[in-house]
Amino acid sequence: MSFKSSFPIALLAMFGTGFAQSVDGSKYNNPTAGPPASYFAAATTIPVAALQTAAAKASTAAQSATYPINGDSGAKKVTIHSDWSNFSEGAAFVWVADMDVDCDGIDYKCKGNPDGQAETNFGALAAYEVPFIVIPDKFGTKYASVLPGNNIGAVICNGKMFYGIYGDTDGDSPQVIGEASWLMARTCFPNDDLNGNAGHGAADVTYILFTGKDAVLPSSALNKNYITNFTTLRSMGDKLMSSLAKSLNLSGGTTTPPSGSCSWAGHCAGASCSDENDCSDDLTGEERWADDALQESAETGVYANPSRINYIHHHSEHFKFDGPHILAPSPQRTPFLFQAGTSSAGVAFGAKHAEGIFVSAPLPHILASRIKAIFNEAARVGHEHVDARVHSTINTLSYQSSDVPSWTPRNIGKRISIGGAGPIPVGSASTVADFLEEWVRVADLDGLDIGYVQTPE
Repeated sequence: MSFKSSFPIALLAMFGTGFAQSVDGSKYNNPTAGPPASYFAAATTIPVAALQTAAAKASTAAQSATYPINGDSGAKKVTIHSDWSNFSEGAAFVWVADMDVDCDGIDYKCKGNPDGQAETNFGALAAYEVPFIVIPDKFGTKYASVLPGNNIGAVICNGKMFYGIYGDTDGDSPQVIGEASWLMARTCFPNDDLNGNAGHGAADVTYILFTGKDAVLPSSALNKNYITNFTTLRSMGDKLMSSLAKSLNLSGGTTTPPSGSCSWAGHCAGASCSDENDCSDDLTGEERWADDALQESAETGVYANPSRINYIHHHSEHFKFDGPHILAPSPQRTPFLFQAGTSSAGVAFGAKHAEGIFVSAPLPHILASRIKAIFNEAARVGHEHVDARVHSTINTLSYQSSDVPSWTPRNIGKRISIGGAGPIPVGSASTVADFLEEWVRVADLDGLDIGYVQTPE
């Protein structure tokens, strides 16, 4: 391990297991910077290839179900099939078509879309931010009782599955099939520069549209323009798709997550337990700080603008939290997992997942054994030593000279009043520096987090 000459002043960050992937949709309403594919991709446990094969074998035509893929004379016609529409679990319509780009809604002026409309059927969706699919208006009207709007759907393209919603209908003459929003189309075919006048012409995209009110994305995850919670979209999509796979007797279909022996009550609430000290699903806090929230102004004394930080309101059986996420996001806007503590569960989790590990002890040799245990466990699970950085807290009291008493009853009282479980070196700058170097060497630390004595107002 290398010693770092500068010591980061860290905010204590706690990443809870229940923060949903909520977003400010307007931030992603951009033709080249929409939500990443991971936000609405199906779980790896979904049997995508098997579902695509099953869809190709569907043969029962629904009523009012055959439409051309474009308005050209002699265009290929596609039929929407109802083979799966009567399942008790995962009921859906299915068809295979091409994928043209629909920009109706607030992004109706997208490239190649001179005749766009400012509204979509159930609002004015943002085609750059919402992965939605379009069905012929006649079909939507015929089946309005089971397709009330904003139903969860999925497309299989390029061997991948992405979730979206039924967001619009096509009322042109003739009505056509095989359309999706700008975001969905360009996520499926990222190298094809698709736009309102240039779609994916091959009829090789599988569309699955779930029926019933239980398949509708709730208003808590969607407003008139944007999807505001992609975690809800993904979790509903995975649940519905697993139910469909189960109804089709396909491997990988399950309606209940795998269970395991959790270390403590509520450990895996909201995620699937794969073993004693692990939750297989990643649930993280996203989009809680606006890009301009962090100010760090020494002149004004303002660290962050609170009006640009969204509060988290999470309430589950074992965990309740109302407040802001207390860590500013990294410049690349990716979560940083900082494990705090060296309990047996903390060691197991941190060794497998953490990018940084926060530890504390009164003496360096005590810390050394704990750090060794972390990296022994990391090696066992294949998490390379250099992947995680271990930091210890420390509070320094530096004077211009070392001519100060090291410890007196008064100084002991001051230490207790400062708080924290880390060491408090007292002395000149060189004395404190020697102390820090010894801790890094003996304990095998990557760095030290210098604690604050006064809390900023």
